[in-house]
Amino acid sequence: MRLCIPFSCRVFEKSLQYVKRFNRYKNPDAVRQVREILSRYELAEFELCALGNLCPETLEEAIAMVPSIKIKGLPLAR
Repeated sequence: MRLCIPFSCRVFEKSLQYVKRFNRYKNPDAVRQVREILSRYELAEFELCALGNLCPETLEEAIAMVPSIKIKGLPLAR
């Protein structure tokens, strides 16, 4: 007997797999700390989220991932 799984359940399962795969921050305090540090640079919400999720290791890598931060003249450490 084949069980029919509703579309919404399949979407939820795939979303859950994605989140588990790319979840870098296990501790809620770490999330707050990253957000606090990034918010010092007056980034747009999407820039803040992208950098927080992608975790670039250098300024050059961050600019390659989110080019819009280059034009802001951010005083980020090199």
